[in-house]
Amino acid sequence: HLLDALREGALDAALLSLPIPADTLEVITLFDEPFRLIAPAASPILRHERLSPAHLAASEMVLLEEGHCLRGQALALCGRRGQPSPRLVTTSLETLKYLVAAGEGYSLLPLTSSAIPQDLANLVVVRAFDARPPSRRIALCFRRSAPDPAALRALASFIRRHRPPGSLDVQPGPAPGTTTA
Repeated sequence: HLLDALREGALDAALLSLPIPADTLEVITLFDEPFRLIAPAASPILRHERLSPAHLAASEMVLLEEGHCLRGQALALCGRRGQPSPRLVTTSLETLKYLVAAGEGYSLLPLTSSAIPQDLANLVVVRAFDARPPSRRIALCFRRSAPDPAALRALASFIRRHRPPGSLDVQPGPAPGTTTA
């Protein structure tokens, strides 16, 4: 929806997770956003001393609906472990948190969406991955024909300097979760 709104001129700019088709858009990378695991407090996945994406199985996960970028990113991290279908599908990150709290499986949350409602605090654990955390690359995107691209580039520079706590500098190479030919 955001890409369509950008291309149609309804939005001037948007923060998006890469990769995206950038045919008519300028894409300025800002930061890499680590994922966190959210799991029911008694989940067996929390027993791993060192948590790694290799421990994830799609068949044990609650994921967002088809077409949401976070769904694809989570499935890419699962690799070939377990069945490729998620245990349960939902439409929002907030609902996902409540389904995990109800014991329906575990999931991934982007760092900037990993705050847990107070009523779930004793029911779930949000845990960082050890060593090399899986992440996604966040970029500011706008139409190449934008009326003031210099202002949007300045906005990107400002966001990069004031990126969210816990986010990572963009590392050289492809966006996290992508492969090169």
